[in-house]
Formats: sequence, C-alpha cells, structure tokens
Amino acid sequence: DTFNTGVFGGNQERIRRENFVNMQWALGTAGSGAPVHFHNTAWNSLLYGRKHWYLLPPSRNLMGKRQVLDWLEHDLDDLIKDGFETMECVQKQGDVLIVPELWGHAVLNVQDSVAVATEVKGSNYRINPLPGAYMRLNGGKKKRKGPHDRGGGPPKRPRGRAILSTDEEAVLNGTATTAA
Repeated sequence: DTFNTGVFGGNQERIRRENFVNMQWALGTAGSGAPVHFHNTAWNSLLYGRKHWYLLPPSRNLMGKRQVLDWLEHDLDDLIKDGFETMECVQKQGDVLIVPELWGHAVLNVQDSVAVATEVKGSNYRINPLPGAYMRLNGGKKKRKGPHDRGGGPPKRPRGRAILSTDEEAVLNGTATTAA
C-alpha cells in the first residue's frame, strides 16, 4: 500500500502507510457519534469541534449498534450498576486521542466536529484477528445480546457519569444549537 502525497501540495513522493488501515475523515453534527465498539489501536485527531469519549478497559469492552445518545440514555446506567466503569474525557480542537487496542469506546459529538482518524494494522496482544476475538467473546456465537443492545423503554436521565458541561447537557436534552 502506498499513499500519493501529490494530492496534497503537488509532491509526487510516495510514502508507505503499511502500518495503518482504515484511514478516514470523521464529520459529525452535535449529538451524533459512534456506538460503543472496540478494535485495534487507533488515533483520532480533532480538527474542529468537541467530542466526549466514554472508554471501557479490554476486560469490559462492548460491541453495540445503538446510536450513542440512545446508548447513553438507555444503557449506561444499567452497565454502571452491573459493574462497568467508564473512563471519560472531552477531546477539544487540536487534541489527538489514542485509543489502545481492544479498549471499548463510544463517542458523542458535543459540537459539530471534523476529525481525521486511523487504525493500526495488526495486533500487539492477540494471536487471532479481531473477527476471531469477537467470536471468542461471544462464546462462539455470532451475536452477543446484552444491556448494550436492548431496545425499548422510556429515556432515562444518565447518572453515575462525569458532570456534563452546559453544551453536553444541551446535546443530551436535544436543545443544542450550532454556532454560525
């Protein structure tokens, strides 16, 4: 794999990027984000906006498909009651966040956000590739049902988490506005 830098400033020099996969731009409006998931080591450089990260250690990682606001409103309280402890941080414009391999994480865009991210190819800690690791976590089953994938029920007020800023409260309450 090579990446042609000619698109960026006319430099035709080719640089190798064999150690990275899944290079991506991440564009999101306030209230959007990524459902809880895990993968190889990755980095995320925030060019604009603000993101709230919810991190889970490898021994308690999760793979879900709910939109992050739905997960925060319906599942996070139950997970905390079940002994899951999230580590949280707010990423601001100019910050680079490195998520270690197999650490679970969900991401809420607190403001409209633009980021560049990539994932490291290969594993430092696993013999099996991730699909095999997913299967082992699921006891050989393709899909794991758990509190992160439940549906229904009225919205709950998140508790047991870090204190949210006014902007984050507005996103959770659906009253966020974007700056012009």
